[in-house]
Amino acid sequence: MLTQDVLHRDANHACLAGWCSPQGRLLASVVLLRGTQVAVPNATPNATPGTTQNPVHDATQEAVFLVVAQDLVATTLQGLRKFVLRSRVILEDCSLHRPVWGLVGSAVAACAPQHAADDAAPWMRWRINGADVVRLPDAAGVARALWIGDSPATQPPAPASPDNEVNEPNALDEETWEWLAVHSGIAWITARTSNLFVPQMLGYDALGAIDFRKGCYPGQEVIARSQYRGKVQRRACLARCAVALHAGQEICADPETPCGTVVQAAASPGGDGGYDAIICIHADAPARIFATTTEGKPIALTLSPPFPAASSP
Repeated sequence: MLTQDVLHRDANHACLAGWCSPQGRLLASVVLLRGTQVAVPNATPNATPGTTQNPVHDATQEAVFLVVAQDLVATTLQGLRKFVLRSRVILEDCSLHRPVWGLVGSAVAACAPQHAADDAAPWMRWRINGADVVRLPDAAGVARALWIGDSPATQPPAPASPDNEVNEPNALDEETWEWLAVHSGIAWITARTSNLFVPQMLGYDALGAIDFRKGCYPGQEVIARSQYRGKVQRRACLARCAVALHAGQEICADPETPCGTVVQAAASPGGDGGYDAIICIHADAPARIFATTTEGKPIALTLSPPFPAASSP
């Protein structure tokens, strides 16, 4: 179902992937981990999924975790369940039992064993005190990671102070995390942008989020055709604007001609009132493009070069 090969995924690494529609458009962005053994209450190894005959409360099964945007959890779960058919697979929302934290800077090093310092390769995955830690690509020169707990009460260890005493955990405001996410160059699909973009439009090919050697999955023909025979007409890039932007907002060459869409945006932490965003614009868009305020006033965006594209494998 995903753009990555789950069966051959190394348990020591996570990966970025996409779940796509039959038309090849991203329905959700996914951080994928596998290889963790979890207890499955009321699970019967040889029974049809969903039944409770002869429940085995101590059963453990290999788990695959998919981290998706919170506003897409229910939709993604409902969509994937349609394809379980007769497979011995149980799909569950475990967000209440396995909290996900975002870590930056010294908090990443506090969760890293000796072999995984804060300069570890992106997507490296390790376990610490029962939790999973996934090293994310840096953003604006800052180390980032996801910490996935093994129970609702757990939380990441706090960084140590210079005198080696442990500090209280420092809360990272959501706006700063979102701003770093924008500057990571990884466009993240949410409910407002679901089913709008082919993965290559957002640079998922260059990010290694598409396995072009794996078997069939929804949208594969469209994605492969875009890679080998077609030309992607839209590409993502970073942009800056003096007014607030939001995911799904149209970008225009003039008031009558839409030429792109905001994928995600966040206020700049510098306090200057500006917004940084990942936008997906048409390859033929003019150099000057605009966002429209709620009062209908056009405000120019400053663009960075488009995200790189991968060559055909």
